[in-house]
Amino acid sequence: MSKFFGLIAVAGIAAAATAQTGTYTWQVSTDGSTWSNAAAVNVGDVVHVRVLAGFAGVNGTSLGYAGGQFDATLAGATAASSVSNILRPSPFAFAAQTLAASAYAGGIKIDTAADVSNPGAGTGWVNPGQAAADFAPPGGYNSNNPAVVFSYDVAAGEDMTLSCVLNGTTGRAMAVYNTSAGGQTRISATAVTVTGATISIVPTPGSLALLGLGGLAAARRRR
Repeated sequence: MSKFFGLIAVAGIAAAATAQTGTYTWQVSTDGSTWSNAAAVNVGDVVHVRVLAGFAGVNGTSLGYAGGQFDATLAGATAASSVSNILRPSPFAFAAQTLAASAYAGGIKIDTAADVSNPGAGTGWVNPGQAAADFAPPGGYNSNNPAVVFSYDVAAGEDMTLSCVLNGTTGRAMAVYNTSAGGQTRISATAVTVTGATISIVPTPGSLALLGLGGLAAARRRR
């Protein structure tokens, strides 16, 4: 579970308390190019999902996202939905990971443990992160230039809410580079804001017709 942060420790981590804050923002798209916080689709339609990491508070904008730990969650999802193409996009695929989507009591989660444990209670985390202090695009990855650090596709079978459970261990929710030499600042979960996204299923014409018939029947009974 701490494999990622153990590897990046050699780069030097600034553990001092700062005013650093972070954000993880989940977005959805039906075409892979237009993104928002909500998608309305038919049963079985594939929805592209991504998470943007942003931050502010240290050295203005000259920072790079170093890493983080979370369990991705699809609350409300059941076996009628399926997850594929789980990815930590370059350059945030530092340290090999095998990520799995598995069911738990409240939906589906994505982490390194194929089990039924609730999010945050399994044996591993999604660890997006990069090995070197990469400040591209110009100005760095920050709240104004957030980085896409994780993505997957879901074939939706029902309404669901997409988000994550952060690692609650101090300094494990996010880490950012604060020097070009590789110095880092760690951010705890209490200083990271998570904004989720939603997928909703559009009623089929048949189900709408049934709803209409039900309304007519109820109206007759009231008479």
